[in-house]
Amino acid sequence: MKNKILFIFLIVSSIVFSQENDAFSEKESRYQIGISISKFISNLFPSDKNSFLLEGRIKAKNKFSYRVGANYDINTDEDGIYRGGVKLGLDRVFKKSKNWRFYYGVDLGYMHSYLKISKRHTGNLLLSPFLGVMYKFSDNFSISTEPNFYLVQKISIDNGTYAKDNKKYWFESGFGKIGFVQLNFHF
Repeated sequence: MKNKILFIFLIVSSIVFSQENDAFSEKESRYQIGISISKFISNLFPSDKNSFLLEGRIKAKNKFSYRVGANYDINTDEDGIYRGGVKLGLDRVFKKSKNWRFYYGVDLGYMHSYLKISKRHTGNLLLSPFLGVMYKFSDNFSISTEPNFYLVQKISIDNGTYAKDNKKYWFESGFGKIGFVQLNFHF
């Protein structure tokens, strides 16, 4: 409940304290940092296994933006798990309308996990084309969502077994980040 109130407060304060209502400065911010709201308020906004906690964007001189994302999670208990990942990508805005931005792009990433109790390493190579929608509250704050289609090559190495064929490879695909929401800061 406390998280929901904090989220609503952030949204309302962004709207109330924005200097301009529907018109923003002609010069767009070059840098953007975003944090997944879905990771903090999981009951209100769902997340998926291919999403990243932190994401950044740098607008290039051409019409494209370069993207980077990172995720990190560690549990040092005896049956703990380590998870981490990075992604790189490109996107391009194809329509601007007052406070709205519509864009498309593609991300390429790698995620690794290690399950301590079974000594199993799993690597995920991720290719993810997406379509994004962003709503700007002000020159500096926005909220966005990026539903995508993901293709994942999974590689699992089980060091807890003595079998000779301890490596497994398989593919997964599907729709991701449906309902995923990100809060962004532009500067």
